[in-house]
Amino acid sequence: MSSGQLVEFTNLRMKIYQAAADALAVANPEYVEAFQRRLKETNGDLQRVIDETRPLIKDSPEDWIKVLTALLDVQLVIEKVRRSLVYLETDLPQQPDDAGARVIYHFDHWIFQMHALLERVDRLIATVFRTLVRPRAIKGWEIEQKKLRKRVRGLNPGIAKIRDPLAHGLGGGVTGPQEEQLWEPFLAGRLFALNLGLLAYQGADSKRTTWHSSLAIATTMAFIEVDQISQELSHYIPQHP
Repeated sequence: MSSGQLVEFTNLRMKIYQAAADALAVANPEYVEAFQRRLKETNGDLQRVIDETRPLIKDSPEDWIKVLTALLDVQLVIEKVRRSLVYLETDLPQQPDDAGARVIYHFDHWIFQMHALLERVDRLIATVFRTLVRPRAIKGWEIEQKKLRKRVRGLNPGIAKIRDPLAHGLGGGVTGPQEEQLWEPFLAGRLFALNLGLLAYQGADSKRTTWHSSLAIATTMAFIEVDQISQELSHYIPQHP
């Protein structure tokens, strides 16, 4: 499942955009009118219109700005997850010795970005409920927010199990020599000239297909859950007349 197939997330994004645009039109109709008029008069010279009308910006709907920022954060990280997965499969260097290093780099990058995605989805949920739902005093909103955030956190343990050692130590193959009982021959033979880091890189390329397959499955599962959460979250987006 690619980022372009996140249908419900796209629907959520468009619903938020529309509602925020309606809120801006109510809060600052002079700016909206001037912007739209100048955009037509300049045949779509966007940067010029932005510069010309910036002094008219006032009374921006701050609650919507917070939601839009949190939404964009999720959108960017979704793309980072997708790209790191694509590059794990396709980034083939000219120098064969670099292949394993690139595999490890993209694998590690996917782990960090997937963890970041889950954190940002959780933050988006919290921001929507805090800034848009709570002020409207919708009955039971606390329970609904907790349910959605719990679903996101349900995805975290598996990612955290891999990410935490990478971030804090003993990850990325560091414990391999211990698990494979390689420290003993290394010490017994006094093979101190061997660069164990390079050996780990050299062996990683053979794992490219297996790692990519595993991460592709995890990505699909995470994207499906994000899409379903987006569908439920969209029900709480207030619409302005």
